[in-house]
Amino acid sequence: MHSELTFSVGVDVDSLWHYYRIHGLDESQASDHAWSHGVPRFVELFNALEIPATFYCVAEDIERSTHCLKQLQALSQQGFEIGNHSWKHPYALTQLDLAQASLEITEGKKRLEAASQSIVSGFRAPGYHTHAQFREPLLQSGHLYESSAFPCAPYYVAKAMVMGGMRLFGRKSQSILGSPKLLSAPSQPYVASEFSPYRASPVELANPLMHYPVSVWCGLPLIGTLFALLGPQLSTRLGQVVAWRLRSGIQKANQKPKHLTIEFHAADLLSLFEDQLDSQLKVQPDLKRGLTHKRQAFEGFLQALKQVATPVRLDQHPLTLKYSVNSQV
Repeated sequence: MHSELTFSVGVDVDSLWHYYRIHGLDESQASDHAWSHGVPRFVELFNALEIPATFYCVAEDIERSTHCLKQLQALSQQGFEIGNHSWKHPYALTQLDLAQASLEITEGKKRLEAASQSIVSGFRAPGYHTHAQFREPLLQSGHLYESSAFPCAPYYVAKAMVMGGMRLFGRKSQSILGSPKLLSAPSQPYVASEFSPYRASPVELANPLMHYPVSVWCGLPLIGTLFALLGPQLSTRLGQVVAWRLRSGIQKANQKPKHLTIEFHAADLLSLFEDQLDSQLKVQPDLKRGLTHKRQAFEGFLQALKQVATPVRLDQHPLTLKYSVNSQV
C-alpha cells in the first residue's frame, strides 16, 4: 500500500423526506428508514472493510427521527466522524441572506455536537452548493474543512434535464441547479480562496479552510448512485482501474500525493421493494436496485481502492491537521 495515496468515504444522511422534496412529491408518507436502516447497513459495511467513514448529518433530524439520536451517539462511540450537513437542509442555502445561512451552519454544528457528544469539524452543503460568504461562519464556528464542491459536468447536465422535465409536468423541485462555477473546482484537495469556494487560494491565508471536492474520475462521479447503477462487476472493475491509475501515477517522478473523496447517501442502502418504501419513490432509480446488488457493488469498489490507498477520516487527514495548526499559529 502506498501511504501517499489516501481516500475518504462520506455518507450524507439525507432523510427520505428530502427525496420527496427533490421530486416535488407529497412527503406525508415519508419514513425515517435512512436512519433506521440505511445508517446501520453502512456501519456494518465500513466495519467489515475497516474504513473510518464520515456521516454528514442534518441536525433537524434529532427532533424528527426517532432513530437519529441513538444512531448519532453510536456512530461517535464506534469511531466514525460526524459531519455537519446543516441545521434544516435548505437546498437553496446559497440563496439565503448571510444571517440565515450562518444560522444553518452554526446551529447545525452546535446541535450535532451536543447530540453526538463529539467534535464536528467538517461541513457539506445541501445539494453540493456552497458560497464564499460561508467561509467566515464556518471558520468562526470551528470548522476545519468543507467538502461541498462536486465538479461533475455529466451530473450537472443530468440534474438540469431532470429539473426541466419536472417543470414540464407541473412539479416543482425544492432543489436548485446552482452556479456552473462549481464545475471549475479543483479535483484534488485545496485551500479555498477567500473570494470563491471553487478556487484554490493563490496566496497563503492566515485562516485557511481546506476543501475536499467529491471525486470525479474521467467524467464519472465516484458516488453511490453510480455504483448502484453499474452493479457489482462493473463497480469492482471501475475500482480496479482507478486503483491501477493511482498506483501508476504515484510512481512517476515529482508526482504529488493523491486523494479521493467517495460519497454515498444513507438511502443508497435502501431498497424500494425489500424495505417496502412508498411507491412514489420509484422516481429515484437506484432505490429500485436490490440490497445485495448494491452492497456488493459498494464493497467491490471500496475493496479495490483499499488495495492501493489508505482510508482516512477527513478531520484526521494530514492536510486538515496541517492547516488547522497553521491557522492557530
